[in-house]
Amino acid sequence: KIEINEFPKLNFTDEEITHIKEQYVLPAFDRFADEKFTKANNSDGSTTYILSATNIELRDTLVQILETFKNDTMLLNKFNSYLQELVQAYGTNESEQLEIKVEDIDEMITNLNEENIKETMVQISITQKSGITNKVSITTADLVFNIEKQQTESNLSYNVTIKGNEETSATNETGVEADSLVGPEVSEQPAISLNLNFSGLNTNSTTESASLDISVENKYETTYSYTNTLTFGNAITFETFGEDTAILNNYNGEQITPFIMQISQIIAQNNTNKMNQIGFPAEYVNPLAIWIAHQNLLRNVNIMKSAEQSGEMYDEKAKEEQVMANELIANTDYYINETIN
Repeated sequence: KIEINEFPKLNFTDEEITHIKEQYVLPAFDRFADEKFTKANNSDGSTTYILSATNIELRDTLVQILETFKNDTMLLNKFNSYLQELVQAYGTNESEQLEIKVEDIDEMITNLNEENIKETMVQISITQKSGITNKVSITTADLVFNIEKQQTESNLSYNVTIKGNEETSATNETGVEADSLVGPEVSEQPAISLNLNFSGLNTNSTTESASLDISVENKYETTYSYTNTLTFGNAITFETFGEDTAILNNYNGEQITPFIMQISQIIAQNNTNKMNQIGFPAEYVNPLAIWIAHQNLLRNVNIMKSAEQSGEMYDEKAKEEQVMANELIANTDYYINETIN
């Protein structure tokens, strides 16, 4: 079974989610008029939410978000902790440091403000089904960028495509002039497609595959692919607790010992049968039996040693008491004789 690595640093608390919503999401949406938002219900039961805005509007919104972010110590520290966790998980240099600094954000803001871009329309669409986002699409006058995720109980796939926008017109629906295509015709623009697929995630045999397609219509086309199957051994099924089930933690040592000894004897007997099958000499002691018995042997030896030590201590103490008694008798006789004489 393949499990995606989890990064605790990127898990947001309810308080942090509320903070992001109030400080970033709502102010960003407030910059756009209501008519810029539309919604479409798809035949497969999913819903697509669409934002249509100019690239200038989106740039200014991004600048506003960055201005807030550079002064947001809590969120900045959280992202830096996450970046460091990524380095520890995938980095090759243990001393490598990855950090977003305030001056880095200031530089991004300056570059965005100074960039001389021609105004054009951008459409951002997010598709959700049962509350789960499965597709994000960004469409400009020049290209269409899609990220799509499909997941079932045992399969997971990601598709990323970048291609020329074949529906580009001279003027879009808002009246803002679109960028004219530079260079080759739309049909000759390159198309890139990346597919990552994991199948058999909940089984003992998982196949991971990746393919990258690059093409220029009527001129060039190539595909790079990779496939690998991982087998993790036999699948194991655990039965649920029933009437014949006992939880050992509910019993004391005296109750568990006979059970453990029976299990040990069964294991030793099975091991003996296997050893006989491979021609292990009968006159030799089964090593597993010795392994099972040695704990009791050691315990008995320790008991005998303790008893022996206790006996020696008792004898020594008795000797000392006898010496003291003899001295007391001798002293008493001397005292009586001195008194009479």
